[in-house]
Amino acid sequence: MISADTMYVPALLAPHPEWQGSYDQDGPMAITTRHKLIYRVIADNIRISGGGLSERVPAIAAAGR
Repeated sequence: MISADTMYVPALLAPHPEWQGSYDQDGPMAITTRHKLIYRVIADNIRISGGGLSERVPAIAAAGR
């Protein structure tokens, strides 16, 4: 899965998808989208790639951090 800029700062947004930044033009939609992305990646055991992502992001999300 390619996440594009859904998680533009993965170290912060993977463990805290509810945080918003100036890049989020629609804050509530961004939060919902990040939650859906994290849940799907974990539930379906999908590999994810995108700008700024590293191999740590799925592990952080899976740990519930």
